[in-house]
Amino acid sequence: MFHLSPQLLIATTRALAGMCITGEPDEDTVTTGEFQNREASPNRDARFVQECGFWSHYDHRTRTSSWPIPHGLTTEGLAMFGMQHGVLHDTPLSGDIFLQYSPASKSFIHSGVIVEVLASFREGAEDPYFDVYTIEGDTDEMGRVRGGKTMRVRRRLSAMMGDCFFRWADMTPNFTRPAPRPALSGARAHGIVS
Repeated sequence: MFHLSPQLLIATTRALAGMCITGEPDEDTVTTGEFQNREASPNRDARFVQECGFWSHYDHRTRTSSWPIPHGLTTEGLAMFGMQHGVLHDTPLSGDIFLQYSPASKSFIHSGVIVEVLASFREGAEDPYFDVYTIEGDTDEMGRVRGGKTMRVRRRLSAMMGDCFFRWADMTPNFTRPAPRPALSGARAHGIVS
């Protein structure tokens, strides 16, 4: 069983993002899961983060994942869950989940995985902020929300604007939730492998 590891999340996020096809699905296009389906959920960004987290901490022997976040949370739900567990922070670390806040809607509207903290402007700054390199779902080349693509984005985030950073690796691993079992096919269906 895997212990919680930001490095595992980053590696899996990079791999899944590299596999994602960002165009609209058609008969010549193969997608890597429901998080790429534009009709699957209005919360494709949070779904992408959760898929990456789940599979990065999956143990094929026990068919469980130690990922501590319940499946199906929206970005707003991630914020509430993080607040309940005391793992929301004002400063980012690599592997954190960023939660972008919208002052206009007074809610968290977008999430993704922080791959690297590029720069920090805090000392003496009237509006301290962080430049981060992220991988996120449901964005576009400009980093806009609901862009329908999985992208690598350089983003500026600030706790002064309401943004926060979910440090999920500080939580207790969840070893009890079973993973979905893949359908039997090929050699496995014929009992050749288990």
